[in-house]
Amino acid sequence: MARKSFSKTVNFARLSFGAFWLLLVFVMPCFGQDEETYDEPTVEEQLAIADKDFLYDDALINPLGIKLFLSWMSDNGPSGTTTINLEGVGRHTNQFSAKYAKDKNGWVSVGKQDEDAAKGWFSYRHLGRLANGCHVLETQLNEGGSGIFKNLLLVRFSIHKEYKKDGEFSKYLVLTRVGEFALGDRYNGKITVKPSEIVIGDDKGFHHDQAGRTISFK
Repeated sequence: MARKSFSKTVNFARLSFGAFWLLLVFVMPCFGQDEETYDEPTVEEQLAIADKDFLYDDALINPLGIKLFLSWMSDNGPSGTTTINLEGVGRHTNQFSAKYAKDKNGWVSVGKQDEDAAKGWFSYRHLGRLANGCHVLETQLNEGGSGIFKNLLLVRFSIHKEYKKDGEFSKYLVLTRVGEFALGDRYNGKITVKPSEIVIGDDKGFHHDQAGRTISFK
């Protein structure tokens, strides 16, 4: 009986030592590790992501910012806004505070689902990117009536430097308008983006007043 008890004691000791060894090797190191930290992406990294996915900070770009690029009929020329700071229009504590969402057809809309949608709404969708780095957006604007005015916008991401009060500067990601082409009221043709050209198909929509055309870029 004494030998059996001694054998059981030895086996228990071996098992205990094995468990203790496993604890030291696999479990204890976890307690000594620091929590993972998240490094904010640099502006250069933000630029690469934006150019690839047309996103800012992994989020949709605010339609209210894109809307500023549109020319008014009274402008008789380019829009007064040519560049937007993406950090600024991404905040929801200023004049760009709004609810917007992307639908199954790729349209990012603001005001369309609001109770006061009768006051108008705006949408854009990303059609592609030219070889020269310009992104092509199709936009549609309703100002409360029956018209839905469509345009093509060409925009480009870049890094902007702005001086602070201490004389140093900060870097921001900005979006700049580099072209605009009117499509007309309720245009319903096919638009194809190629590396060096945009093919605008015949209007098959309400007015049929826009002939198809091709815009080539150097």
